[in-house]
Amino acid sequence: MESVREGTMARKSVSTCERPSRFGYLALMLAAGIIQFSLVGCGGGGGGGGGSIQSPSPDVPSSIIYPPPTNDPALPKWFYVVSGPTISTSTPLVLNVQGASLASANAVLWPFQQNARNELWQFAVQSSDGGTTNGYFKSGLGDYAYNPYNPAATLVLSQSASSSGAVPIVTYPEQIGSSEGGGGNFQLWNTNANSHIINNQADKYLYVSSAVQGAQTFIGPRPTNPGTNYQWYFWPPRTLSTILSQSNKPYSTFTGAQAGAYTAFNNALGLSGASCTFDGQVIAGVRCEYVNLAQSLSNYQSFISNNLNTPPSDVSLANWQAVLNQLNTELGDAESVRDLYNQFNELYNTLFINNEALLNQMISDAQITDQNTKVSGRTLSIIEGVLSAALYAAEDLASGGLVVGIGAIANLGETAVDAAVKKGTVSESSFHTVVADLWGQLSADFLAVQTANGNNETTILEDSGRSVATAALIASTGPDSLAWSPQSTPALVAALEPGFEIAAMQMLIPAKYSKIQSNPQYFQSNFDGANSPPSWDTYVEPLGYGVWNEFYIGNIGNTSTFPGKQAIQNDIFDNGVSPTQFFNGLNGWNFNFNYEYSGWLAAGAIGRNSLLVSITNQSPDTVTVSATVAAHEGFLFRKFATDPWTIRNQRLWCADRGSPWP
Repeated sequence: MESVREGTMARKSVSTCERPSRFGYLALMLAAGIIQFSLVGCGGGGGGGGGSIQSPSPDVPSSIIYPPPTNDPALPKWFYVVSGPTISTSTPLVLNVQGASLASANAVLWPFQQNARNELWQFAVQSSDGGTTNGYFKSGLGDYAYNPYNPAATLVLSQSASSSGAVPIVTYPEQIGSSEGGGGNFQLWNTNANSHIINNQADKYLYVSSAVQGAQTFIGPRPTNPGTNYQWYFWPPRTLSTILSQSNKPYSTFTGAQAGAYTAFNNALGLSGASCTFDGQVIAGVRCEYVNLAQSLSNYQSFISNNLNTPPSDVSLANWQAVLNQLNTELGDAESVRDLYNQFNELYNTLFINNEALLNQMISDAQITDQNTKVSGRTLSIIEGVLSAALYAAEDLASGGLVVGIGAIANLGETAVDAAVKKGTVSESSFHTVVADLWGQLSADFLAVQTANGNNETTILEDSGRSVATAALIASTGPDSLAWSPQSTPALVAALEPGFEIAAMQMLIPAKYSKIQSNPQYFQSNFDGANSPPSWDTYVEPLGYGVWNEFYIGNIGNTSTFPGKQAIQNDIFDNGVSPTQFFNGLNGWNFNFNYEYSGWLAAGAIGRNSLLVSITNQSPDTVTVSATVAAHEGFLFRKFATDPWTIRNQRLWCADRGSPWP
């Protein structure tokens, strides 16, 4: 494998975890719930080949045995990888990128850390073969800024350069299509029904010798009886998605004398004329009320409680109680589902539907006064940005029961987005509009997602199997719980808005400003061509050899005008975005790039300025760009692997026609 230069990371790191930005990782907030569940169970682990348990413990939900696949890069599914021996303990250990390093780093076990992107993963599917799904385990740390071969490469789980014995596992920039490591197989993985993670290159299994804090992970040949130290679980599961896609199970039909008892019940409540269709089946009576969100179900349950032992004269007590007990269970399940969706709807209305004022504040902070300023973005980025901010609320409010609720919020939010995208009412692609019409664009998409969420609720309420399964998870406190404490909602609203601010700024700041890079400098803070940019608007990084790269953000067309402190420092950096991400254009930050280059080490270009135009592909599709250079204006040449500055920024050099570079 190729060597890489080690870079610097973000603003704050603690041991093996790093405080993330609040931008863009939808399921970060999902994972906060892991500290709340504590089951009585196996534990243990032992040495590299020890143990005899070959299948997951029966008290582990089947929903966490396989990783949720990311089939669409625009809709990532994030999760934590939990070590098998610790899944049923009060202190589960998860797969962690040691030191939150953006260079190659060991993959170790570490306790769950709130606000730690280096413990978050997604399984990016590459292929399926005979029922086996192959993919990359991508780190939540995001893009690797200092990889000279591909500056935007994502850190992925990889085997190290060792070729025999126990091979340590590290993170390394993704090398799709590389000829090294067996065509990239050293970074590809698959899983099986026994909760094993298997490396594609040598068919070796991921394990730890001992499931303790700080333990290095390895891959090795599968032992005859792999112990729990060879098992891994993927948390949180996408339980609601599974429920929504399961086969229909209609409500049972009352027959015989019980049919008469059901009719008597409906007559007593004035529901004799109620009729509806669930899953193609005609339904009569109170069951139609399950989806009537304007009607409280508690009145029907009160009637059951007050009349359980007093049947009509023409109905036996046994048949009356059998029907009423069944209906009471159904009503309770439906009420639980409706309460869950109602809480989410209140949260969603506050954060999205009724949040035009916050968007206008961001426009003002960005100092955009021309309402015809063109702006591009993705509505899904706003939604993901808001939901990811719940991770901070989990840290502050875990003692109040918020943590489990975060899993419910993300499950509902993710299934709503998936449904809207699948139906075509919301696009994964970027929109292009003007600032004056930005809220109209976002609002229409927000409403489409909300409608999809309502349709999901109806899909559950109309089906007995889905209603029972969802209600059971709402009542659960295990790792697949959908529980949500209503008391946490007001605090959540306040905590999630920073995600909106960041995602909005990712659309607004590039609409007015570009990133400017000064000449490579012998001294820091010597900005050629700039009119003293303020400190919050500048970024300096060492290139080696006593030289620095220096960046700042300036107004497009007037690079001596800079964005204000409120936008850059308060709305972006203080909300958790690191300058490394911001100025290097990582994890959603994309700017036009104006490269000021005058009079310093410029072969064939002394005394000239040059302009680098960045073209950002915000779709998941491949984009091909062609460029034609007019005669006598120069050539564009490749970067040189021996030049540290050229490697770092992948600059395209211009030279006189008479002296072409090889």
